[in-house]
Order: sequence, then structure tokens, then C-alpha cells
Amino acid sequence: MASSNTDLLDSVVSEEVECAICLNKLDTPRILTCLHSFCEKCLEKCIQNQKDDSFQSGNSTLKCALCNEYTALNDAGVRGLRLDFRATRLVEALQEKETRELKLASSAHRCEACGRTDPGEPASTEKSPFTYCRECCQVLCQRCSEAHAGLRMSRTHTVANISDLLSGKVTIQSKDDSMLCPKHDEKLKFFCVACLEPVCHDCTLIDHNREQGHQLQFLKDFVPTIREELSSRQEEVSKKSEEFSEFLNLADVLETNIIHKTKDTSKNIQKGFVEYHSRVEEARLQIEKVACEYIGEKIEQLNQLRKKTQHIKSLAEKSLLLTNQIMENEQDLVGMASMYKSLREAMDRAIAEKPDEQELENIREYIDHLHYHVTPLDAKVGKVAVGCNCTERSTSSVACKSGPKDVQFTRDGRISAIVEAECIVGTPETVYVQTGNETVYTRPAFDGWPQYTAVNRGVYQSKEVKNLKMFAAIKQTATSLPSCTSFNWTCWLPTLQYDSIRCFTSLSDHRFVIATTDAMLYILGNTLGEMSHGLPGKRSISGMATDNEDNIYITDSENHKIYILRSDGNLKDTLNVEDISPTCVAVPHMGPDVIAVTHEPATVSILDLNGNALCSIHNEEWKKVAIGCDADRLLYILWSDQNNEKTLQRYTFQGIQVDTLFEKESHSCNDLVLAVSPTGACAAAVVTTTGVDGEVVTVAPREKPSSEMAS
Repeated sequence: MASSNTDLLDSVVSEEVECAICLNKLDTPRILTCLHSFCEKCLEKCIQNQKDDSFQSGNSTLKCALCNEYTALNDAGVRGLRLDFRATRLVEALQEKETRELKLASSAHRCEACGRTDPGEPASTEKSPFTYCRECCQVLCQRCSEAHAGLRMSRTHTVANISDLLSGKVTIQSKDDSMLCPKHDEKLKFFCVACLEPVCHDCTLIDHNREQGHQLQFLKDFVPTIREELSSRQEEVSKKSEEFSEFLNLADVLETNIIHKTKDTSKNIQKGFVEYHSRVEEARLQIEKVACEYIGEKIEQLNQLRKKTQHIKSLAEKSLLLTNQIMENEQDLVGMASMYKSLREAMDRAIAEKPDEQELENIREYIDHLHYHVTPLDAKVGKVAVGCNCTERSTSSVACKSGPKDVQFTRDGRISAIVEAECIVGTPETVYVQTGNETVYTRPAFDGWPQYTAVNRGVYQSKEVKNLKMFAAIKQTATSLPSCTSFNWTCWLPTLQYDSIRCFTSLSDHRFVIATTDAMLYILGNTLGEMSHGLPGKRSISGMATDNEDNIYITDSENHKIYILRSDGNLKDTLNVEDISPTCVAVPHMGPDVIAVTHEPATVSILDLNGNALCSIHNEEWKKVAIGCDADRLLYILWSDQNNEKTLQRYTFQGIQVDTLFEKESHSCNDLVLAVSPTGACAAAVVTTTGVDGEVVTVAPREKPSSEMAS
């Protein structure tokens, strides 16, 4: 009889019945966890090819030839994988169909029972009186067909007219009794609920015995449960598939943005090299290569992320497709039962998975923070700046009573801090302290009564007393980055009041320049000396910074000026900045061509060496701001918001944010105290606690080093 089972055969594509390894029809197909099936022999060959020195039976994996997903193998190896009964049935059904069509084409006008032929023209198949029996696989004439139908043993056989079969009007269902147990050659009529696979009668007695804890049901009785469970997962898997599709769309959009970012970065690089084109064309190409390497790395990560997501999406879609096909074919009970466990596991995997949105966001942030900034020819040509992946932090305690008021890095990478601490003055004195009383009995000194007299006297103990006084001091770590954790070197400043010190900075010869609140300038070497002679009489000092030539940059907020002094204290230049009142100042250490200053309202301005504004950096959240510059010409901005929560970020001198080193942290220190290492390793020191035993946190960005080219 005609059946809808042929609709399944018509919808079968070659990949469902062909092995992707040998490209032949599947032979004893074994199904992997990714729902791809291959010939058993082909999988055995793959195992042989994948073997290495560490391979051990029972502890191996098999890589899928299509999607590269790994499937764990048990002690049985490939034979421990489930047989794909559905694929086997499809292959057998197609082979049966091909055999039938071949026979119909060659024997459509000749009865195979009696040998009678069609008296009409051989090509006239529309009026053919012949029929075809599926069970007997024979072409019958009308007389034999009637006799065939009258026999008791063949009256239930499926018979169809040759003309209808050849024209496609009628199709014949494939045999349902061809699926036998691969171990016992018996029909699969039972279902083991414990193992989730169809079994035969012999299996129920040997491998799936009830006494061994196996729960058995008739296959036809368990099919409704299979349908119910698969149906309950279909909606969730569909939602997951849509979620994966949306995620892949976002990945496509991000890839487009990456391409645009690549073009923008290339344009900025070309613009920055216009001034140096004749000398640094080769350097430009090198830096563009670095940018492409960074971007290529992220594109590769994005491709891997997309590939991973696409694989899960494909698994979800394949499980949905197979489930729909199984659910539509109500008569293929064995095929449904054989696929049940694999489909359920695949659907559960698809439901459990979710797009890696954090990885996508990391790639987006990486690309958003990729910029190019120009450096002068006497230092470096430039570099591609990317956000750091993470930061390394260490906390150091400073033994003091007050402070640190200011911190600075020396040129050799040590951290120095201005504090107020106790100092021992003079030689310790020895004093005696009464610790108690005792009673002593004394005998009278004259003859007479033998009587003793009780006398009380004090008990004393010696104690060393140190003369302690509070002095301002510079405490410094004994070691350089990255091991500067202990402030165990002290230089006392007995002639300076701690409250009178405003800020300080360091020179290349390890001397310090100290500024006070009354706008005096001191140089500290072996002794402390004044060096204010180069400054104008009417002045104020708000902040200081130095460069590699020991030029000292001093901001005067009251007079809207920036003074540049030589290391001997003589005035080198004065910049008038009438529109702003500069406070903190930072300059690139090597060949400074710009000056960064802070001013109200919580703004950082980048100036040229004539005092002209190049750009400004401002955020509405900023309430206070401190700045510094590292060896890579990146500007560090430490700012606090209205809740006094502090954030440390890095920018280029073009005003482009590179990354965030820490964000929204609560520190007990109300002021913003920041120091940035001008040479060597990029690091920043931030005062987090002031008072007794203040604390300094060192933050070092950890990022992939980029290639640079000297001019």
C-alpha cells in the first residue's frame, strides 16, 4: 500500500546516508555526540590516525571529521558508540527503493510468477496490467496478482500498480521488519529505560536484565513518552537557536565595526606621520603591521567564538530537524527509539549552552580602546595603544603618623613618599621608675628590748627613655619596580614643617625638589638648599613635574602661568595660560612636546610648548582630578566622583581613552595622590590610606607588548 514513509525518503539529503569520510553509503553507522554519523570502519581508521604516545584505550577521544568536536570513547572504543538505527534504516530503504525501481524499469511488462508479458507496446506503461508486491519483490500480472491476493499467506502483502509506481502517484512503504538487533538478529521490540535504547528479547535476558536494575517497556508503549519529552524540549531549543542567531548577528556587526576601526586606525596613523613622512615611512608600515596583528588576533578570536556558537546552533537545528522528522513519521518506532537518547542529550546540550556574551564584550572593548598616538622623533616614532587585559597590584604600608601627602617615582623605579613620622632626637636617657613598695624589718641600734622595727621603702626599675619628635620626612622603598614594597629608607626634613610642604618631584641624580605652601622651592641632596631665585616674586606653586633633561615644570594657578626651570633653578621659560588656572602638571619624560595640566572644573587640558590648548578631557562625573605620564607617553588620570569613589584611567595625549586600571574604588584617603613611573615599567602609585601607617597601592597594567621602531 501507499505510505507517507516515502516522504521521509524524498526529504533525505545525501549527507544523511553518505559517510563524510569515505563518501560512500553509511555502513554500520555510529553516531557521535554532535549527532554526526560515520561508518564504523572509518571511525576505526580515524582512531588509528589520531593515536599518539599518550593514547590509552578507555581514555581517549574521537574528533569529528565535520565539526571537530570531540567525543569521549569508553573501553569498547568505536564499538561503544551507539548505532545510528535511523541512518541504517534510511540506507536500507534507499537501497530497497533503488532495487525496486531497477526491477520495475527492467521487468515492468513481464510477470515474474508465470512469465506472461504485456501484449501491448513495451513503452506503454500507463495502461500496464502488472502490479508489484513489496514483500515478494516480484512483478505480477493481473491473473497472478488476483491469485496472490487470494492466498492466506500473501493476502496482507503490499501490492501497487506498476503504472502508478512508475508515474509516482503511489509509493510503497519500506519494510519495517528489517531493523534487527545487531547482536542477536532479533526484532527490536523492547525499550530499556535505564540505557535509553531499543533492545530485543535476548538483550532483555543478557545485557538488560531486570534483575540488574534495567527497567524495560514495550517499544510501542514507550513511544508516547519519547514524543512527550522531545516535544517539551523543542520550544526551548527553538528559543536557543534564535538566541544563537541573534548572537551571530551581533558578531557580524562587531566584525563590520572592526573593519571600520581598522580603516580609521590606518587613517590616523597616516595623519600622524605626515610630519615625518620622508624619514619614517618604513616605521609607518611596521606600526600598521602591529595594528593588523592586534586586529587579526581579535578577528581570529571572534571567528573562533562564532565557530563555537555556530556549532551549538547547528547542533540545535539538527536536533530540531531530526526530531521533526521522527515526530512526523509515526510508524518508524525503532528509528524514533534509537535516536531518542542521542536527541535528548543533544537538545539538553543546546538548552544548557548560552552565547559567550562576555567574550564578545571583551573583543568589543579591546577594539574600542585600540588607538594610535604620535610621539616625537627624538624619542619614539609611536606605538599602537591597546587596553590592558588586567592589572597587577601590590600594597605597601608606610610607617608614619601622618601622610603620605605626596608620592613620586625616582628614575630608577623606587617610590618616595612625603610623610610625618617620629624621630629619635639625642641620646636616650636612663631613668628609674617606682614599680611598687616593700617592707623591711630593722633591729634597734641600742641594747635593751630585742624588738624589730618595720620600715616601708619603694622598689625602682631602670628604663631607657627616647626623646621623640615629629618631623617631616621622605620615606623611600629600598628596591625598584616591580618589587618596591617596603619603605625602609628615610630622609628627615627637620627644617621644614610637614604642613608647609605642598608637593615634590625627583631628578635624574636622585635629588628631590620640594615646594612649600608659601611658594618656596628647595633642592634636597646631601643638604637642603633653597632654589627659588629663578621664580618671580609674586607667585604660587600648585604642582610640579620633571622631564629626562631635569627641566622642572611648575604650575602657578593664581597667576595663570607655567614656569619651566632648569635643574640649577634658573628660569628657562614662562607660559601664559590666561584662560585656565593650572594645578597638577604632567609631561612626557622623553622629549616633551606637550604639557598636560588640570584645572577647574575637573578638566585636563593638553597644551603645546607655547601654552596653546590642543585638546581637553572632561567627564561630568569628575569632581577631583590628578594626572601623571608613563614611559609610553600615556596619560594617567585619577579622578573621584561625588561619592568620593576613585577611578584610574589611561589616555593618549590626543584625548583618546585607552583603558581603565581600576574603577569606582572606595579609599580612606580623601585627596587624590598619584605618581606614575616615567621610565622602565609602566606603573602608577596611588595613596589609598593616610594617617597612621598610610598605604600606597602600586598598579601595573599587564598587556601584550607591541613592536616599536626607533627613529
